[in-house]
Amino acid sequence: MRVLLFSIMIPDALDDQLYDWIRIANESRDRFLLPVGLIEDSIALLRQILGEAYLLQLLQKKEQPLQALVTEESTPLRIWLGSPGVDKHVIQLLEFCTLLKQFQADSGLTSKVEKLKKDSFHPIFFELAMAHRLKASAAREGDVSLCAEEEDSIGDFTLNVGGNLIACECSRLTFGPAEEEQFRILNLIYDYIADFAKAKPGKRLIKIKVTELLTPQIYNPRLLARLKKAINQFDRTQRQGRASDQTIDILVELLSLGSEKIPFELIDGRVTDVLGTSWSAAISIGEIVGHSEREVAEMYRKGIKLQPEEHTRVLVEFPRAEPDYDPYKRLRQRINDKLKQTKLEAKHFGKLIFVECPFDLRATNQEKVQGLAEAELKQSSRAVGIILCRREANPHYRHHYSLMTYFNNSACAVVPALRAVLSRFQVRDTKFDPITSEAYALSWSEASSRTAKYAKTS
Repeated sequence: MRVLLFSIMIPDALDDQLYDWIRIANESRDRFLLPVGLIEDSIALLRQILGEAYLLQLLQKKEQPLQALVTEESTPLRIWLGSPGVDKHVIQLLEFCTLLKQFQADSGLTSKVEKLKKDSFHPIFFELAMAHRLKASAAREGDVSLCAEEEDSIGDFTLNVGGNLIACECSRLTFGPAEEEQFRILNLIYDYIADFAKAKPGKRLIKIKVTELLTPQIYNPRLLARLKKAINQFDRTQRQGRASDQTIDILVELLSLGSEKIPFELIDGRVTDVLGTSWSAAISIGEIVGHSEREVAEMYRKGIKLQPEEHTRVLVEFPRAEPDYDPYKRLRQRINDKLKQTKLEAKHFGKLIFVECPFDLRATNQEKVQGLAEAELKQSSRAVGIILCRREANPHYRHHYSLMTYFNNSACAVVPALRAVLSRFQVRDTKFDPITSEAYALSWSEASSRTAKYAKTS
């Protein structure tokens, strides 16, 4: 009987949460310049393709084992679905739905969705985003089809230009592993303390000093065990709680008006220690007393200013990991690996490589990047081009990809239509809405002015 009752409740629970998402997202529809019904249609398609069970699993709030949290979250869908009042989350979820819609009839989508569900949201999103943009750019001369996620597949998708097949391979660069890891673990520390404070309310100032790099081995069990011990000691005595070992020292004190302040301020877009302390990071954790999370979200959307009451302040000192890679060296290695990895068959005319970069392409040494890209193109006789991409937000309330492109002129001379397709691809994101696929109604300067007006009145 309990199993039957649970199975009946699933659609209702999902309906309620998706309805709430649609309702809240629609409050910004006019500001986002979206047509009536697009939000509803997008969520219906998401439900159809990803499945009710998967969406319900994403939306359920449940405790996770601490060890599992150390790895990077594989899908932002949980965040996007859980925050319909956040502009960038709404916009990116709707763009994702557009990508699903564009390839809904493509047989290769099913395996990509399954891979996306498991552990590869970001790589699959990037593949679909590039495939969608290239497909739209090639509409006059050809088409794009997805490749199934199978071992013998050649490329992630295929561009067909006048019968000439081009295998397209996508890859993503990330920051160095040591840099990524330390900030993941810092967030784990914050999450653990926030959860503890929610379960056991109290006023606490927590000072954490670590003299070695933050790693999973440091976090669990060593740091976590000492954090628990220090907090419990403070809660039991209402005096200082302390726990230490050779490289970790944690002190918990009563948070008061005279407690040490957070020394960081945002100055010219950079987080700056204005007091000259040794702290590396800090966070203030508070709550809006007397209101549920949903009530707070509703008040926030209505523009009601709420001041959270701080109950926990955390100061953390740790040695920062140095950048553990040369970005130019890694970029060339990644391009080289992808060119070698993509083994073409006789039916293929060539291959096209897309690389998503985590750094600002405008800030790179462009002559150096051009030199390494052109050197790789020369070494691969069948390489059609190399496209470097960086995903960015823009004033249209959308996201686009900034590009650095390097093409094989000989290949474009053999297939003139290919040059036309790639030329349109280069500028597509500056002209077309990635959600509606229509041309932007406003220029970028007009969109910037409009966004600024909304920012002033919000």
